Amino acid sequence: MNRGELIDPYYGSQKAQTGYFPIRPEVDAALRKFAEADVQVSSEWEGADAIKATAEISFVSGRPTEGYSVEFILMENGLKGKGNGWVQSNSNAGGDPEAVGDVLAPLTQLGHIIPDYVFDHVVLIRSLADEKLPAEMQEAKYETVSVTLDLADAVCVHDENSLLGLNLIQNRDALEVVALLIGPDGSVVNAAKAKVGENSLVEEIGDTEVVATEWYDLTGNRVAYDAPGVKIRVDRMADGSRRVCKLIVR
Repeated sequence: MNRGELIDPYYGSQKAQTGYFPIRPEVDAALRKFAEADVQVSSEWEGADAIKATAEISFVSGRPTEGYSVEFILMENGLKGKGNGWVQSNSNAGGDPEAVGDVLAPLTQLGHIIPDYVFDHVVLIRSLADEKLPAEMQEAKYETVSVTLDLADAVCVHDENSLLGLNLIQNRDALEVVALLIGPDGSVVNAAKAKVGENSLVEEIGDTEVVATEWYDLTGNRVAYDAPGVKIRVDRMADGSRRVCKLIVR
């Protein structure tokens, strides 16, 4: 989903101030859509203070890709500290618990400022890929672009708090890389995330067995496994989890 200027990340575009996670219908609608391209991301350390991030991009159908770009984000989870730069403002302080729903209700009992807050998904570095995508992409063919992220650039640049000039990296094991495929209109077409040193495509299956397999076309309709074209295969595992992949059946 692209938040843009209108979509509140909790209440949604309708701005309904009641109920449990009111944006849920919009999230569900977005999840039912098939993205026009697949994105995978991986990363590896280059020395002690740099990370090479790589994205693999594949479009469902061949097309010109002028105006598309790939952006990488390095972010960290679990950031915390002392002082004014580490507090969280709370607009729900003193509100009606029943009006805001069960998830936000505990915030109504706290003050307007929450100290000792733990911050996740903090963006440390943003960088466009070093290489551009080809002017035209072939159907289901993966193209690779990469960028080198220098950890020295993970410095706070906001001058309204006590963190100006501070390198924000606290725990290298909590770093994640995100690859964003951005369309010509500036919106995010698709994205992938993985911990530094890992690949978003790798899933830990272990000894879990596949107990059922279903096939879908790109509109979400269930089809026979041998029907030609680009297919979505959904494997249902013995532990109740699902494994999803995209294949071309010729």
